Amino acid sequence: MPIVGAQRGPRFQRGGAIDDARGIYIEREADTALINALEAGDYCLVFAPRQVGKSSLRVRAATRLREQGVRTAFVDLSAVGAEARAEDWYFSVAREIAASLGLAGEVTGFWDELGERETAALQLRRFMSEVVLARVDGPVVVFVDETDVTLSLSFSRDDFFAAIRAMFNLRAEDPQWRRLSFCLLGVMTRDDLVADWERTPFNIECKEIRLLDFSRAELDGFAPGLDLVEGDTATILDAVHGWTAGHPALSQRLLWAAVDRGIQPGHEQATVDALVHELFLDRGRELDPVLGDTARRFGRRRRDPLIPRMLEIYRHLLAGERVRADGRALGPGGLEILARLRVAGLVGEDARGNLTVRSEIVAQVFDRTWAHSVVTDRQLTDDLRRWLDGGRNPAELLHGPRLNRALRWMEGRSDVTNDERDFVLESESAERHRQRKALIISAAVGVLLLMLLIAGAWLLSVTRQARDEARWHRLIALSQRWQVEGQRRLAEQARENERGYQASLLAQIGGREREALSLALTVGSWPQDERPRAAVAQGLVDALSSSHSLRTIEDPRGLPTLMALSPTGDRLALASSAGEAGVWDVASGEPLVAFELDDERLNALSYSPTGDRLALATHAKIELRDPRSGSRIGEPIPLEQELPEMGLAFSPAGELLATAAGTLILAATGEAHGRLSDRRLGGIMLLRWSDDGEELITVDDRRQVMRWDRSGAYIGTLDTLDNMALALDAAGSLVAASVGSAIWLWDRESGAPLRVFGSSEASFGALRFSPDGSRLAGANSEGSAQIWDPRTGDTLAYFDSRDGNLQALAWSPDGQLIATGGFDQAVRLWSPSSTEAVAEFETYPRSAPMIYQLAFSADGRTLVSTSEDGQTQLWGVPTGLPTTRLAGQELSVASFAPDAERTIVAGERRAIRVWSSADGQPLRTLEESASVINDALAWSPDGERIAAAEGRAIGLWEASSGRRLAMLTEHRADVNQLRFSPDGQTLASVSDDGTLRLWDASAGRQLAAGEAGDLPQLSVLWLDGPGELGLASAGEDGLLHLWSAAGVHVEARSGHSAAIRTLARPTGEDALAALTRGNILASASDDASVRIWNLEGDDDPRLLQDPRLDTVFAMCFAGQHLVTAGTSDVLWWAYDPLSMVDQDPLPITEHRDDITGLSCSPTGDLIASADSDGAVELWAVDGAEPQRYVSFQDRAEIRQLLFSPDGAQLLTVSSEGSASTWDTRHQVWVQRGCELLLDSDEDEGLDAASRALCLEQSPAP
Repeated sequence: MPIVGAQRGPRFQRGGAIDDARGIYIEREADTALINALEAGDYCLVFAPRQVGKSSLRVRAATRLREQGVRTAFVDLSAVGAEARAEDWYFSVAREIAASLGLAGEVTGFWDELGERETAALQLRRFMSEVVLARVDGPVVVFVDETDVTLSLSFSRDDFFAAIRAMFNLRAEDPQWRRLSFCLLGVMTRDDLVADWERTPFNIECKEIRLLDFSRAELDGFAPGLDLVEGDTATILDAVHGWTAGHPALSQRLLWAAVDRGIQPGHEQATVDALVHELFLDRGRELDPVLGDTARRFGRRRRDPLIPRMLEIYRHLLAGERVRADGRALGPGGLEILARLRVAGLVGEDARGNLTVRSEIVAQVFDRTWAHSVVTDRQLTDDLRRWLDGGRNPAELLHGPRLNRALRWMEGRSDVTNDERDFVLESESAERHRQRKALIISAAVGVLLLMLLIAGAWLLSVTRQARDEARWHRLIALSQRWQVEGQRRLAEQARENERGYQASLLAQIGGREREALSLALTVGSWPQDERPRAAVAQGLVDALSSSHSLRTIEDPRGLPTLMALSPTGDRLALASSAGEAGVWDVASGEPLVAFELDDERLNALSYSPTGDRLALATHAKIELRDPRSGSRIGEPIPLEQELPEMGLAFSPAGELLATAAGTLILAATGEAHGRLSDRRLGGIMLLRWSDDGEELITVDDRRQVMRWDRSGAYIGTLDTLDNMALALDAAGSLVAASVGSAIWLWDRESGAPLRVFGSSEASFGALRFSPDGSRLAGANSEGSAQIWDPRTGDTLAYFDSRDGNLQALAWSPDGQLIATGGFDQAVRLWSPSSTEAVAEFETYPRSAPMIYQLAFSADGRTLVSTSEDGQTQLWGVPTGLPTTRLAGQELSVASFAPDAERTIVAGERRAIRVWSSADGQPLRTLEESASVINDALAWSPDGERIAAAEGRAIGLWEASSGRRLAMLTEHRADVNQLRFSPDGQTLASVSDDGTLRLWDASAGRQLAAGEAGDLPQLSVLWLDGPGELGLASAGEDGLLHLWSAAGVHVEARSGHSAAIRTLARPTGEDALAALTRGNILASASDDASVRIWNLEGDDDPRLLQDPRLDTVFAMCFAGQHLVTAGTSDVLWWAYDPLSMVDQDPLPITEHRDDITGLSCSPTGDLIASADSDGAVELWAVDGAEPQRYVSFQDRAEIRQLLFSPDGAQLLTVSSEGSASTWDTRHQVWVQRGCELLLDSDEDEGLDAASRALCLEQSPAP
């Protein structure tokens, strides 16, 4: 650093501007910044604590500017004073500026000419314009020092700084003002420039120059001044910087003292420490001008509302806490507080942008004791100010604890002001007066209370008897009201139960299903959060189970209608014999496209398998239409004779259309492709394509069953029939035709007849293979229908409608339902596994003629029927009860995903598939999973992995993609059960080889293998309670095996005398279940007993026995209650798991057939059981004993029963090999009922109560 000073020997200066002759001046960044800013014409602010070099900086900057040709003026506001009137003060400022510029003689004359009505601030601005800028050429810089004097002016300082701001703003209008710049220097902050916040702030663009303390390197600039000192210069400067942190004034004063006293080598630090104590620490606040200024800024007489916050932040710094220097963490006003702390000289800033105590001297002079004393000394300040400002208002006097603190503070002090003393003494006098007044009032109140007490005692004795009598009468009235309310509630419950029973009865009467549903919905209020009573809920379930929706499309002229469903099932093509045709939306029943056919009578109609072509045959021609637009494809093909009703047939791929006229048509263009040509062919009556589309089968009026290839070439004749065929169908290599009462069957590929079968005298007018080709169904003129096994001819099922001639037949897409219709005007649904109709739909109206066409939509949810009077009716096929069917057949096991949104199903020789629980749609098939042969299936708790046993091997799949991750093959015999650990990281398996094995579910490798003996292990459970036990397993040896979580066999416990088939432990979230989940376990054995084990104790297992307890095949916990299922009974066991005290079990089943399934909901509030007839019962656990809730009927025997993880759905797997999910929430039942009532043509007959309830329903959860 350059040293500026005289050559005769530099010296240190203890205050004021540095003497250029002999003083030492060290340049800082502020020097260059200030000169550059002023040369650029900027306004500058140099606000800093006292004696940090502001005046020296000003002097040097002015000198440099004058050297550059800039005229400078200087105003020392401390010399102007603060006691003058405003006019005199502004005049003095102007005179100081003029004197610096050599214009002193023009001030008085100019000021005398100004008008008296002009403000002093405006006069100053005019002086700067009309005198200074007019007389002085070039740039002018005005230095205004000691600006903090304006804080003490008797008039507003705002006008002065507003005038400076106005001069800056005039730069935009008058270029001469750009020559003028101001540099303000003082001990204040920018916010101090404007006191009245209602006025515009001092918001002009200014350069704020920061005067930082000297760094240690900069302090080396003082080294020449220590030439005469004998001690080491660097050590002395280190010691000085350690105390002052580079404070300019404190550093110069300390160095001056060091030079004056002298420092011996080796005593540098000690001498500096002694000088610091002498100069600053002992009485620095009283004697040192720098420290004294800081102390005065926190004095009692200083009015600054920010002082408490400033002291709070300063005490945080003393305690070593970190405070950011940007002030953002200090809330509103944070920057102003930090600016005042800097101006007060208390804080500095480190290189990381954090505030610090400015120096060690500051830290010791202004320590915690000083901060506490300031807070204590100022405790009267705010109260005293309010008292004085209010004109010594008595309401502002102290009292209570605040007065006591003030008295203790004033005691023994000699620096108390007169105002403080008067304030405290008057407060004390007022407090004595108040206490005397309170004493007199208290005495008066006491006398009054005594009198009131005497009067009250008399009144109490007089009214007590009356009060007791009134209380007795109120109790009698309340009891009577309770009785009336109880009777009203019982009557209301009885009425609701009766309506529920009526709904159940009406649901069993054909044609009154909607009436039953409407009655069930209006039984009660159906609260969202409370379970309805059993009779009410059962009424709704029964009504839903028999209900369906109905929409009608009707020809107003009542003419017979032909129909054809699109492959997707969402569109329906209809054509009447009057020559009108169109396409309708199946969901809404609304027309989409109409075809103009010149009123020609239609004979045949067919939809292409691709859905983009529609074939129509009139008496004179065949046309192809686009069903989306109605436009014609190609030219019509003329006919020589009318086609029969079934005289059009598209090939399975949709590229060819075969007609009973013998013509083959290209579906893409409508052009002729070929013709059936053989002299033996008669008039074609029936025609069907083979499944592969390679052959066409026809039956003609000569009773010949003939085969043709795709070009129309004759292949061969299967047979010549005894009589005319009424129906024809083909599936795979099989061809079937109904000939009177007999069914003829051929092998198409070989051309050989297979068999002829039939069991009635009636003729079969409808014949259909099932979707998979494994069954053949026929409907006859006696009103019955049959299903045969085409491979053997055996009758698989027989249905008797007992009424009318059946002419129409249709299979549902999944092969689980058959629909029939005919002359009895009724549509019936049959299950292949039952002889009774699943549902019966009465045509609307009852007088409708014969039903002669039936078809299911692609999703199986809608059945379409047509009749001779021109009506087409769309029936909601699924029962109203919210149910989703997941698969077709040959399934044996299913499981919910942890999120309940997906389900996996599997069966022997069937691939494992993942289905959507909501809509029953397949999501994906697990890769290479077609060999599952047992019921071992598991889903990881996080839903990411699926495990299934494939004989002795275990497959592991990724659930999201279906990709097989691993095949685990270490077991030596069939695997019986799989369980994922609660965290999903480990898979446990038990097998007929007597081992328990643990597997890494992520890596697909074996972790451990434990031997439980030679006999098979059948069941395994994870234990998530306290202690070292991790798993339990059991099997044919009748022992309960306990294992560690690492797969180490811990012990085997005895208690049963036969094989243990199943294990269970408490679930649910109630407190008792949570407490005992890990250490209570139940086991069921072939010895007709159940035992409860306390795994953390050595007590013998508790034995549960009952005469009704036969072989237990399933059990579960509903909260702390155990539920067991045998063939004939479901038993509810109530016991205390901690004391192991049990009671006699309660039977909770009403099944009439063998029980086949049991499940408890994870929440413990529902129990489900199922039987061999397909009946499912739900029991609600709402009190001490479970109550029967509702029951519903599946199509066949239930083989598996399982609640979803959230308890909202119930999964069933039937003996038919199908899986279904049933919603158990009554809110969903109500929503479904409303959908059925409102989404139907019969909505017009809906009663007002049902309509109001349904319109209020929110969407189903």
